[in-house]
Amino acid sequence: MNQIGNCSALQLVQFVEIDEYNRMWIVDVGRLEIFTDTPRNLCPAKIVVVDLMNGNRMERVYEFPHSIVPRDSNAIRDTQIAFTSRYDCFAYISNINPTQTSGLIIYDFKNNDAWTAVHPSMFVDPDKQNITIEGTILVAPFGITGLGLSPRSTQFSTLYFSKVAGDRLYRVNTNILKNKEKLKQNPMLSHPTLKILV
Repeated sequence: MNQIGNCSALQLVQFVEIDEYNRMWIVDVGRLEIFTDTPRNLCPAKIVVVDLMNGNRMERVYEFPHSIVPRDSNAIRDTQIAFTSRYDCFAYISNINPTQTSGLIIYDFKNNDAWTAVHPSMFVDPDKQNITIEGTILVAPFGITGLGLSPRSTQFSTLYFSKVAGDRLYRVNTNILKNKEKLKQNPMLSHPTLKILV
């Protein structure tokens, strides 16, 4: 399942989750050595969904278009998946890319489609990118990364997020993120849609 340079296989897995339907969700960056001076941009990023109850059958493989997840510069990472039913599922994926605008990728399993959402709260804060650990300063120029969903009892109505280069926690209503038509026209979220928690 993992073979370097074979785009039908996995390249760099950043997330794995098994859902209540015994499916394994895998998020593959498609690139190798992504935080070096010479990253290997081998394949498109993709989501792979494996049915563990039916001989590990590939239920879905979705390659992200370059316009949604750039093949040569993405750093997709943290993922949260909202399962309303077996087919009504949305995946929220962070792109922490330090060299360009960070943001969210939203994947709609039922319609097999994806789009993006961005906001300045997801971008790197240059004043917060230096992190001191036991006296050593590390530079972490990364945007949105920590994601969390409100519980199923709320219909997964809120997505919470933070960023490595920042010191705030934010929330956004997931109905706003699921508005594909609006976000495909303009992925920039308006300020009133986000709330700063701390």
